[in-house]
Amino acid sequence: MSVQVKICGLTRPEDVRCVADCGADFAGFVLYDKSPRYVAPARLRELTRLLPATVAKVGVVVNATPAFARAALEQGGLDVIQFCGAATDELLRSVPRAWRALGLADEADVARAEALPGEALLIDAVGPDRHGGTGQRCDWGLAARLAVRRRCVLAGGLNPENVAAAVRQVRPFAVDVASGTEAAPGIKDHDKIRAFVNNARNA
Repeated sequence: MSVQVKICGLTRPEDVRCVADCGADFAGFVLYDKSPRYVAPARLRELTRLLPATVAKVGVVVNATPAFARAALEQGGLDVIQFCGAATDELLRSVPRAWRALGLADEADVARAEALPGEALLIDAVGPDRHGGTGQRCDWGLAARLAVRRRCVLAGGLNPENVAAAVRQVRPFAVDVASGTEAAPGIKDHDKIRAFVNNARNA
């Protein structure tokens, strides 16, 4: 089975439609108001309605409360919540499809990550104040060690030029891109989206 693909940081209807047309598996929406890719709750439902059932809708939250996560799922038409920042094990277990974003600095982080709850682990660049979309690459070697033990979504510095190499080395369940398919923060380049999806799938 080929790697699955998530295009994140969507803010515009035309970009959402492109993601669906290109055959991506996941569409990501950032629900963090300090991000340049922020989508307000009222806007979120308008965007998720544009996607077919074959594309899973992912809400990216930062330091979210249980109430915020539940409201995002119920009101935003989401399928998955991706937790960045602080998130307790209890909170992760309370969401049917929860992804936990984390960075891997060393082997100890790999061991700790293996025990975390959640449907998948999203591996991004290391940093306490980083919440994705930075364009910084994570450690592919450590990610590969975790990917043989858990379902992993590889993120961090991916783009159409390097995604095939990342897939071959890490062998993740899915790859995730935001800034690597943009013309500007929150504004997608449709040619880059197509190239990213094709290169990931053909790796």
